[in-house]
Amino acid sequence: MSEPGAPYVIVGGGPAGAGAARLLAERGHEVLVLTEESREPYDRTVLSKSALTAPSGSEVRVPPLWGAQEWRSRVTLRTATPVARVDRSRRVLTTAAGEPIPYAGLLLATGAQPRRLDVLATGGHVIRRVEDVEVLRAELSTATGRIV
Repeated sequence: MSEPGAPYVIVGGGPAGAGAARLLAERGHEVLVLTEESREPYDRTVLSKSALTAPSGSEVRVPPLWGAQEWRSRVTLRTATPVARVDRSRRVLTTAAGEPIPYAGLLLATGAQPRRLDVLATGGHVIRRVEDVEVLRAELSTATGRIV
């Protein structure tokens, strides 16, 4: 059983996790968001658009899902915190570092895995994170010939 006063825990910092965190926080609940990524949750829709087409050498900039003020005042955000296990009977999750975290409620909002096309079996890129865009931009800056 979880400890009294345990937070609602959301695993995943994407739009679903952000929306749930905001709703729970607005209803007065303590909320903890855990995300694997090392940065504050951001709008991924720009990754294949303005972030990819930004001038070579410039930093990849992505807008946060919420303003920084709202995250700090309503929700505890822990980045670079992958979750290894969930014990539903005890209402405790364990991080990859071995830290147990009790929860009052749990939402797994980790998103989906991108589906790779068969035609990309010998190469290609999947854009899911800022780091993916950085790798692709570096390759495009030295690319010669045709790009599909």
